[in-house]
Amino acid sequence: MELQERTDFINALKDDYSLPTLTALLLNKLDKPIANIIITTGMSYPDVLQTVVQKAIEEGWIGDLVYHATTQNSGGVNLKAFVQNHPDFDPAKGPPMAVDWVMAHTLRARRYFFGRKDLRAALKELRSPDGARVLVVNGQRVSGKSYTNELIAFLSERTPKNKTIYMNLDKYVFEAPNLTEMIGLQMGMDTTRIPQQQDEQKARWVQRLVGWILNRVVNPGDVTYWFVFDGFREQTLLPETKDWIDELAVQAETNVPQCRVVLLNYTETLPFQISDFISREEIKPIGRDELIEFFKLLNVDYNNKYEPEDLVSKVDVLLAEVDGAIASKPETQIERLRLVGKAVKQTAGLLFA
Repeated sequence: MELQERTDFINALKDDYSLPTLTALLLNKLDKPIANIIITTGMSYPDVLQTVVQKAIEEGWIGDLVYHATTQNSGGVNLKAFVQNHPDFDPAKGPPMAVDWVMAHTLRARRYFFGRKDLRAALKELRSPDGARVLVVNGQRVSGKSYTNELIAFLSERTPKNKTIYMNLDKYVFEAPNLTEMIGLQMGMDTTRIPQQQDEQKARWVQRLVGWILNRVVNPGDVTYWFVFDGFREQTLLPETKDWIDELAVQAETNVPQCRVVLLNYTETLPFQISDFISREEIKPIGRDELIEFFKLLNVDYNNKYEPEDLVSKVDVLLAEVDGAIASKPETQIERLRLVGKAVKQTAGLLFA
């Protein structure tokens, strides 16, 4: 939405909607409680409108807001005038197409996520009811494995009835009950009810621990849980913890359609009965083509502010600076992705301030 369109839309909203009717519109049509958008009390109504529209632009639901505002209040003369002056927003064209958040290149708080076509394809498959439910992501050190969780969390936040549970197993040596407790706490469970080991083998107890977690997933069963396990490099992975992860992966793939399991930097062998159904990504280095594509997508967000050849030139300069920095300190080669990410953020900030 261009600046003039934004200004005209805010003015039309201000005249055709009151704070109560706007609040009802956000909740009933967009499932956006205004309390989740306006965190500062005592704001004037114009400031509320500015905040709501800015939030809608940042999170990608501005098209939905315009559509529902113009269709729910079709008698408003100001919104009618807005549509006449900006026909791209004419509700007669129908609601805007749903945003495919898997392909997002700008995440929350202007975090940039570029490249990773294989990951995006794998996540699309995991979102499908007929696709794989277990994903293993591997790559060289500092290749962006942990960064994967940024996109998964972003996707989960913007997809109704999805929730991400993230565990970094390099923080501690997790025994099976510790792992169960930490996951249970994230899921809001009463961890005093974690099953205790009875007169049974530890493998059987681990199954009951995983079953206790999955019982929350299947009841009520309307939320898809993404269990993301990271680390596996610094701390020892105990056999019982591996058994825990194996059991969760098997149950996700065979019995619990509301469960997804993502393993980052996981080189252990998963149970043979699901090995042929696991989705995998081997992270490839970010190259020139991926960066050019990223800046072209970002340019679209800003109404094609630059010519394509200008963006190609900026990418070449960016890469030359990164390669120059590595040449002066060859030991930083392993951190090339981090250096590229930093350069991308700086360049994007200058181009699209």
